[in-house]
Amino acid sequence: MANEDDKRFITLPHTGPITATEAEAHFLEEAMLEAKNRRQSIDQLLQACGFKPLNEHGSDPLDQVTAGLGSAGLDMLDESGSILISSEATLRWSAESDIYFLGLNPGGEAGQDFSIFNRFPTIYESLAFSRMGVSGWDQDWSRKDAGYQPGQAPLQRRFKHIARFLGLAYGEIFATNLVFARSRRFKALTRLEEQIEACLPVHKIMMDIVQPKRLWVMGNTDHAGSALTLHDDVTWQDANHSNWTIGHGTVDFCGHTMSLCHTPHLSLWDATADDKQDLLKFAFGKRTR
Repeated sequence: MANEDDKRFITLPHTGPITATEAEAHFLEEAMLEAKNRRQSIDQLLQACGFKPLNEHGSDPLDQVTAGLGSAGLDMLDESGSILISSEATLRWSAESDIYFLGLNPGGEAGQDFSIFNRFPTIYESLAFSRMGVSGWDQDWSRKDAGYQPGQAPLQRRFKHIARFLGLAYGEIFATNLVFARSRRFKALTRLEEQIEACLPVHKIMMDIVQPKRLWVMGNTDHAGSALTLHDDVTWQDANHSNWTIGHGTVDFCGHTMSLCHTPHLSLWDATADDKQDLLKFAFGKRTR
């Protein structure tokens, strides 16, 4: 028996009457075509600027990540979000910066119309930014309710402060998010456990490349569910903000065991304040250079 939707006819320009099911298929095809054209435009831009297009898969680290998205079954390249916060140059092993920064998910207005000229790009566009050497820490993270100069949003400034505190250049620290899809607030994400599970194979690829000794987790570790396994040596201190805590110890993530350096979310926790400096020493095991 035909679905009720099939009985409702819609008239599209130059096509005549078609069923709602046919119309849905038509719009889906148009959307896929638009996404394909957008990706082609991005690759042409990369090539024109002297960079390797994203669709030319090879063995370099960002190629491995892009290919990993497909093998992990993540059909989300055209969704709002990002893989790397840092630039492509950080996707490597570094004896200087042995940190893997792990936020929860990209923030911003997920309901926007996304384009490479927009502050809230698609995942494919964000990969292009990374390839071109663009760091999220230097981008415009303004919101509808708050405007900032590029690189000067509270989270960006506080991340850079902690990098200086550790004696590191912030552009050397590899940075990503547990979930790659964008949302205004982490709790707004749907199918959270499913999304985390889908992103873990890509994290495994990146962890194997970066080979970090420290996992810097920003935000409530409970949100990560079973993705993070905290060892018994993890200890917590009052973060001097509401009822939040800050932690240090040992953690397992994607087959790697390393030091856990946990800070509250830097959008609200002011890491630059005088009363937070000893807490940073605790979180990072007093490993300053």
